[in-house]
Amino acid sequence: MSLFKTDFDLQRHPFELSGGQQQVVAFLRSLANEPTFLFMDEPFSALDYENSLRMRESIQTYYMEHKPTILFVSHDIEEAVHLADQIVVLSKRPTTVAEIIKNPLPYPRTLVTLNSEEFHQIKNRVLIAFQKAAKL
Repeated sequence: MSLFKTDFDLQRHPFELSGGQQQVVAFLRSLANEPTFLFMDEPFSALDYENSLRMRESIQTYYMEHKPTILFVSHDIEEAVHLADQIVVLSKRPTTVAEIIKNPLPYPRTLVTLNSEEFHQIKNRVLIAFQKAAKL
């Protein structure tokens, strides 16, 4: 899949790859059958910031081409605002939905988007909802 640019040898054995590289390969494998639903639980957590940004760009491109439903779990507010149409903020246990925040930013969301005033406003709204839900 040329959509996902990797800077490592995909011919290597899995045990020869770093944890982040293994995570990327697992993600690529999950897309092989062009699924209509993707459940992504912290898919970029083992990646450095640069590779996380690359994967965010790639997943947006994949989304725009194939339109799968994606349930994306993240503890990273920037990542959530960068990728999601809706951000569901959960409370502490017993877990409930504290707030659902719609994200009207158009795709593709680029590095320019990350610096925009609109992005920062949505990110701040999510942070306030999170602080309220976590009772910080």
